[in-house]
Amino acid sequence: MTKKELIICLYGSTGDLSFRKLIPALSKLKLNNKLPDKTLILALGRREYTTETYFEFIETNNPSAETKHLKDITKYYKMEILNNEDYLEYKNMLMNYSDENTRVIHYLAISSNMMIEVSNNISKNGIVQKNNLKQSLVFEKPFGRNYSTAHQINETLLKNYNENQIYRLDHYLGKDLVKAILDLRFKTNLLESALSPKKLTSIDIAAKEDDGILNRGEFYDQTGAVRDMFQSHLLQIVSLLTMNKPKEFNSLLIANEKAKALKNVTIKKDSLIFGQYSGYLEEENISPNSLTETMVKVTLNVKNKFKNIPINILTGKKLNKKETYIKFNLKDGSQINLNIFPNKSITFVTKLLNEVIDVGHTFTNIDDEYATLISAVINYKQENFVRSDEIELAWRISDNLLTYKNELTIYNNKIF
Repeated sequence: MTKKELIICLYGSTGDLSFRKLIPALSKLKLNNKLPDKTLILALGRREYTTETYFEFIETNNPSAETKHLKDITKYYKMEILNNEDYLEYKNMLMNYSDENTRVIHYLAISSNMMIEVSNNISKNGIVQKNNLKQSLVFEKPFGRNYSTAHQINETLLKNYNENQIYRLDHYLGKDLVKAILDLRFKTNLLESALSPKKLTSIDIAAKEDDGILNRGEFYDQTGAVRDMFQSHLLQIVSLLTMNKPKEFNSLLIANEKAKALKNVTIKKDSLIFGQYSGYLEEENISPNSLTETMVKVTLNVKNKFKNIPINILTGKKLNKKETYIKFNLKDGSQINLNIFPNKSITFVTKLLNEVIDVGHTFTNIDDEYATLISAVINYKQENFVRSDEIELAWRISDNLLTYKNELTIYNNKIF
């Protein structure tokens, strides 16, 4: 049997994330010749599918998905990933396709409460051997539910694997404009000075959605805005915006500086607003007495050279518009805006001769964030992922934040 250069094992291959994001991303990588010629994608699932009927399922659930580029390199493999007995045959099948030079990536697109059991099954069956960097695991958010569960997952993983084999994925880190933050801060002479704390009065970060929870009621009511958005995406942005410049731009030193920034995050308690949109309690699969927040507004400070710069954060559902942005407010009244969604752009707003000058650039060559991150895993680029201590520090901040949730503001989409 032909040995493969790359094998991607997709756990949770019939889940929402797989058919909406991962299969389209893999298709783009294949179309753009960013996968080796000898690549195999193993779609793991417990349903009675063949490879052909698996793709029919994908196309039914995501009619816009381009799958034709993947059909020759994908194999559906039926197994129960929580059943340890299924792993012996699975391991033998993998061995038929691989040798010591094969890059093997185990992408766990599964819920966090399955992470420990599945990763243990992979380890104890010798499917991934500790310190073999050719063999990697990718984990999706949510990575735990709080500090305690995240720490437990990390502790278990690090018994079985080397940190450099583990890729904790936050898809915001695959967004081109988020990836560009360090370049803007440290590698662009025009902006490096303007974005220093000496020139800033505040920073605004918003990740707003105009939709409600759609069909995610059961998940969202157990999660809320803090766990869904603040703990992961937004605190990652905060760490990139406020970290010190590393001596070198490598994954280890970048993660060290991000972790230092997160250790120094403080919450301005009197700024906090927890909200729940009007009508949330009538949504499907929502507890009639739910106290889950669908919006959070908070000001953070970071006790480093940014200590005097308030960082104002707003995220939530059913707000006035769908947009994601970072606004740098300068002492001279100017603004530098990094618009992440819907238009990927950077704008500069200032005043001269009593006239407002608003200039900007919209980026058109934007990569798919999941394709970017999968490619980064293939190429061992750890700087695009979240290290264990970053995850735990972010959960400590979020757990602390949630202790201040004493009441909810009921809002409609005209307020924020």
